[in-house]
Amino acid sequence: MIYIINIGLIVFWAALFFSINIKNPRRLYTIFVCLQLILIAGLRSVDVGNDTINYNYTFETAKNMNFSQIINFYDKDYGYYLFNWLMAQVLPNFQLFLILVAILSISSVGYFIYKNSAQPFMSFLIFVSLFFNFFMTGTRQTLAISLLLVGFEFCKKRKIFLFVVIVLLATTFHQSALLFLPFYFITLKRITSLYTGIVAMLLPIAFIFKNNILSFLQTIGGYEQYVNYEGAGTHTFTFMMILIFIVVIIKKKDILLRKPVTSYYLHAFYLAFLLIPLTYINPSLLRLVMYFNIYIILIIPEIIESFKGKEKIIIYYTAILVLLGLYLRSIPNYEFFWQ
Repeated sequence: MIYIINIGLIVFWAALFFSINIKNPRRLYTIFVCLQLILIAGLRSVDVGNDTINYNYTFETAKNMNFSQIINFYDKDYGYYLFNWLMAQVLPNFQLFLILVAILSISSVGYFIYKNSAQPFMSFLIFVSLFFNFFMTGTRQTLAISLLLVGFEFCKKRKIFLFVVIVLLATTFHQSALLFLPFYFITLKRITSLYTGIVAMLLPIAFIFKNNILSFLQTIGGYEQYVNYEGAGTHTFTFMMILIFIVVIIKKKDILLRKPVTSYYLHAFYLAFLLIPLTYINPSLLRLVMYFNIYIILIIPEIIESFKGKEKIIIYYTAILVLLGLYLRSIPNYEFFWQ
């Protein structure tokens, strides 16, 4: 029921704030949607999210450890465990920790959308349909992604030192965040038809060498927990990414002419596109792809804006219906912590 109320309010706030004459409706809309998502994520029971109960155990364990024990006990992701230890000294229980994580992670998404999205309503709809459930499951990586979303502003402004600092900080929360470091240099490349064509041709090659790619990532970044999973495959996700890629090929020129900064979003999308084969080794590797495919919350609105007239209206409402279908199909069990 809470998820139905959630999606209803996301639509209601959009209809309200974008239809009346107020100063900066984008800001008000972002604040209201973020507040409700923070409440849902922060007030959830430890039984909501596959890994939440494990994070509860980590938090409770950190309460009884000192700084040196934390450093000596864990062999990676020190930032997350030190964050746990510090919060455990300040916060009386795990529920307040979840609320804090919800504030930090959802606020970063809201900031990302507010600063970059052509259509905040569509961006939030994409986020809750495709990413919000993970944000209530993978706390460690959620914090890493949140840092990188904030760090994206440094990438846009070409502040390499601050960008590298943010990425390295995110890596202390989840080692896989190191995968995002080359993004700064990749975005120096201009998006051209040739470049897009090369990306398309590389996808089948990436499928052929997917195991070699994973071995390389395991060598440089430590992804040993991701092993071959028989019958693996993310068919819905793959279909969606290929469909978006085809539309990008058709509308690339219009998208880039309308807003040149969109090239950054396309670079991220292309990287996610080329990482699709990894999800056919183990579906959990979708977590690695998420560092880049989360940019579809910006790309889809830009695609819609590139159309005109009736075409734009048809595509806009078709996207809404598809996203609502995905949202309703993936509703997990939810209960508040007091239930």
